[in-house]
Amino acid sequence: RRQRQMCIRDRGWTETPREEGTSELDARLAECVGVDGDRVTAADAAAQSALFTAPDGALVLAQDIGVLATERDARTVVAFTAEPSVPACFADAYTELATDVLAATLTEGAELGAPTATRLQVGSAGDATQAVRVVVPVTGDPAVVAITLDHVVVRGGRALAGLTFENRAEETPVETIDAVTAAVATRLGA
Repeated sequence: RRQRQMCIRDRGWTETPREEGTSELDARLAECVGVDGDRVTAADAAAQSALFTAPDGALVLAQDIGVLATERDARTVVAFTAEPSVPACFADAYTELATDVLAATLTEGAELGAPTATRLQVGSAGDATQAVRVVVPVTGDPAVVAITLDHVVVRGGRALAGLTFENRAEETPVETIDAVTAAVATRLGA
């Protein structure tokens, strides 16, 4: 008898459909890691999840999956993601495009500050994992003082998963990121 795997919906998260396609921000982030495509996981075989929102509404999770032509191609994407210039490139992309992506859900009159990005130390998952944390300060919204976006790339063979954790209440705990990333990584190898 096959055991049912626990999924995020079983833990009270809600699912919201995502618009098909990619945003200009997705394309810029892909460019930062050397991918010639419209998202970090760009591949001939690709899929994206719905948006999943935590029960308290503060954390939103999105996932993109791509199967690349070769394992070497997937290794190259992860290697480029580890380059020292990537966090600054992510910060620049958010500086240019954050208003279009993030401001819609803030209180009217709220303003976004200058984004900062740093390498995020996460646990090992799959064959390789890299992560970057972007923090965008917010002024003028009593409910939100910063938006934290954690971008995680995990590789399993020639498959890549790109996870984005968007948190409007606090920094997403690394333990949460590790647990979700590990669950995704087990499915990449399947």
